[in-house]
Amino acid sequence: MEVVIGVLAFQGAFHEHLEMLRRIPKPEDVNLRLVEVKKPEQIDQLDALILPGGESTTMSIFLSSNNFVDKLKNWMNPSSTPPPPVWGTCAGLILLSNEIEGQKKGGQVNLGGLSVKVSRNYFGGQINSFEADLVVADSQYFKRSPNHDGAQEQVSQEQTHHAVFIRAPGIIAHDPTEVEVLARLGDVVVAVKQGNLVATCFHPELTRDPLWHQSFLHLVIQRKRELMSKDNKLQQQE
Repeated sequence: MEVVIGVLAFQGAFHEHLEMLRRIPKPEDVNLRLVEVKKPEQIDQLDALILPGGESTTMSIFLSSNNFVDKLKNWMNPSSTPPPPVWGTCAGLILLSNEIEGQKKGGQVNLGGLSVKVSRNYFGGQINSFEADLVVADSQYFKRSPNHDGAQEQVSQEQTHHAVFIRAPGIIAHDPTEVEVLARLGDVVVAVKQGNLVATCFHPELTRDPLWHQSFLHLVIQRKRELMSKDNKLQQQE
């Protein structure tokens, strides 16, 4: 089974995301293909997308001027299939947020979808970048789904996970009926999941901790298996 994950590749640590995805274990029946996304026509071939860190205003301008915005919004909200998984890290989180604190009217374009309010540079500027250990939630998201043989795969989940914050945003409000909190730094929410959308204020790709990439990959694989199973059932009915 081929699984195609794209990483928006014009700014930020997209190489590190790709390298982490290459390094983590995969099910034997999965052929993972990675795509450096630089053109909107590449979007349709993807099963999932990562929006990496960078400068969110610059990313927004790039997406707008290169005809990405409508393409991405349509791809993220298909009419006949479950929406594809999308993961935003740092600036990618800002692009996925429904509300940005202090955003001027007519300001940067964002993709939206996450029922959160985010504060840009919540933790300060570049000089205030730091590293910290996070305690992650006991979430089903971090537990792998059954593999293709039906056997339950196990994930080793430590109590704390190292995180790198670079000119990082903070999630200052969220809809608890829609959004699952995956991690906090003190009282500040720094990682969330809402349906097919995952977002982190920090940069897991800059650590050696595979948890976040493993969990996202298995979310993607689970959706692909469900789509293939549905297609097989439809073919059998014909």
